[in-house]
Order: sequence, then C-alpha cells, then structure tokens
Amino acid sequence: MLRNSTHDIPVLCFLIGTIGLLATGEVLAEGRWNGSMTVGGGFLEHPIGLSEESDAGFVSQSLSLARFQFEGDYHWKLGYELDSSRFGNDTNLGSLRNGIGLEWVRQMKAGGGARPGRISAGVQVARRDYRDYYDRFDDQEAYGYLAFRHYFGPSTLLKGYAALQIKDFGNYEGESFREPHGELKLQRFFASRTTLGLATRFGQKVYYETAASGIWETTQLPSTSQVSVRLEFSQGIGQRHGLRGWAELRHNLDEYPHYVGPLIDAGGDTLGVEFDSPLLDRYAREGTDYFLAWKFLAPGQNWIEASVSRGDYDYGGLLFPSDQWQLDDPGQQREDVVYGYDLGWKRQMPEWLQRSQLKAGAGWRDRDSTVQRYAYSGWRAYGSLTWKW
Repeated sequence: MLRNSTHDIPVLCFLIGTIGLLATGEVLAEGRWNGSMTVGGGFLEHPIGLSEESDAGFVSQSLSLARFQFEGDYHWKLGYELDSSRFGNDTNLGSLRNGIGLEWVRQMKAGGGARPGRISAGVQVARRDYRDYYDRFDDQEAYGYLAFRHYFGPSTLLKGYAALQIKDFGNYEGESFREPHGELKLQRFFASRTTLGLATRFGQKVYYETAASGIWETTQLPSTSQVSVRLEFSQGIGQRHGLRGWAELRHNLDEYPHYVGPLIDAGGDTLGVEFDSPLLDRYAREGTDYFLAWKFLAPGQNWIEASVSRGDYDYGGLLFPSDQWQLDDPGQQREDVVYGYDLGWKRQMPEWLQRSQLKAGAGWRDRDSTVQRYAYSGWRAYGSLTWKW
C-alpha cells in the first residue's frame, strides 16, 4: 500500500487509469468494465474551519474501476477506488485513499403496475494516508451494508439501508470506533412533477479500544448516538427549471465523549486545563439544517444551480478553551450558526470527447460561533473534469 506519497498523486492517477484502459480494452467492448477519472482543483479560505488559518489552493484526483458479472436478475460488482488531494501554502493537508470492494445487486420482480425494486449488499476495505503532520490520523476502514428499494404502485417508493463501519486509527490511541447506522426513506411522486420525501436516520459510535475508557474517563466503552429526521422536496417548473430543498433535525441521544482536566507536564507541574475529545463529526453536534436550491438548464446543455443553506448547531456538554487564556480556564460551550451561498455549473461534453463532464462552482461560508476561533467568513471555489468509460 502506498504511504505518504501524495507528491506523486497526479502521475499515479493518470498512470493507473491508462494501464486500466489498455489492459481491459477488449473487455470494455463487451460492457463488463466501466470506470471514471476526475481531475480537479480549487481554493479554500479556512480549509479546516478555524479563524486563524491561512487560505490554500488544492488539487484533487479520483479514479474508479469496476468489473460487472451478470447472472440472470442479479449481478456482482468488483471495484477499486483511489481518491487523493494535496493542499498548498504549507497547510500539511492532503491524503491518499485506496479502497477495494465487492457488491451484489438483485432486481426484484414488480407487480400491480409498480416499478421493479431491488436488494443489494456490499463490503469495502480501504486505507487512508495523510501527509506530514497529519499522518497520525492514518486509518484503515472496513464497511459493509445491506439495502433495499421497494415501490408501492407507480408513485410511492420505500428504501433504506443498514450498515456497519469499523475504522482503526493505528497511530492515534482512543480514536478507533465501530459505527452501526441505518436510514429509512419514504418518497412520493406526483403528476405535478413534485416529489416529497421523509427520511429518518439512526447511528451509534462506540470507541472500542481498551484505552478509550481511560482516556475519556468513562466506566464503560465511550459511545455516542444520534437520530435525525429530514423532510425533502423537489419541484419541476416548466422544462428548464426546478427547485429542491430539505429541512433536517438532529438530536443526540448520548453525550459526546470528552475530557476536562489538568494539563500536567513531564515534571509534574500543572500548566493549565486540558480540553479533549475524539475527532469532531456529525455526532458531536445536534441542531437543524435548511437547504434550498434552484436549478436551471441554460442553452448549450449547461446546468446552473444556485443554493442557500443555514445550519444551527449545538455542541452540548462539550467544552472548548476560552478565548482568553487563563490557568484555571473553566471552558466554554459552543453554538454555531452557519450560512452558505453557492453557485455551480455543470456541462456534459459530446460523445466524441469520451462522455467527459465539466464542473465548476464557488461559494461563501459565514460562521458565527460562541467560540471565537471557530467564527469566520470565507470563499471557496473549485473546478473539475471527469472522463467516463
């Protein structure tokens, strides 16, 4: 497995893609292989979400190769994925991820005018390597899922999945976890080109290493769980316009693991107060999200989408260092309000250009936080070119 070699990512991505095409040229004609390759880049202000950060440009590449084996009403899919990124301005950000997976899909017979449903299952193993300072977060991952899709008549769809993710941070004690999670979604399609959806998700994270209980000072293995409900809609307007959006509510059932205690140096002297927790993710906060987008098909097969979003987040009992350093820092709770404004463009290129696709976009993020170092405003922009075969 490649490790800490993101300096050669662009060459590696193109090399693997080229070898794959040459080696499987005859099979491609039979339709049992497909793949895609994307090369992109952009610019971010506050790339990891801290007010004191400097901005950084980045490049990214991804490669996906898959072989299909069809047997009657089901098929197998063996796939390989590579994702990589590198950031400038001495940010030390960037990573390389390799993954291989196996998926099984079966089409179900339909009756009563309904569309055919399906069931599927899959597993993937992957490794991610980071650059320089962040290589302490290198991880190995195993992921498995079982999913279904069932139509009740021609206009009602029920779908869902159950999954288990296990992630091992070999160099960072106390962070490894297992996460069982799942989602159930009901959608209704109307003749007026309106689609309504209601989705609910539940997930739990358990930090399974023996040392985790000592690090986060819990009597049992530290864990957290969350349930969310999302109401979605989309509405077609004429032949060239459409609206889509959602509102989501997330609620934490268990407090996120964390530690607050004295920070002691090697000589036994107290330097202050230490505030620590596992890596922050969606389980660290509860609250609401709102999103609304307008999509427009411009002349020349150019798709344009403008969107606005708002998130209200409460980090509960988690404490963060106060804005003004003090030896006996009591810490402070964190609440954020985040506004986002985005404009995106996409165009599918002609067949003679190998079904390539161009994308570009820009956005503005404005975060107001009760903890000053997380309050910032900044731009982001990106562009990419994708080839498919």
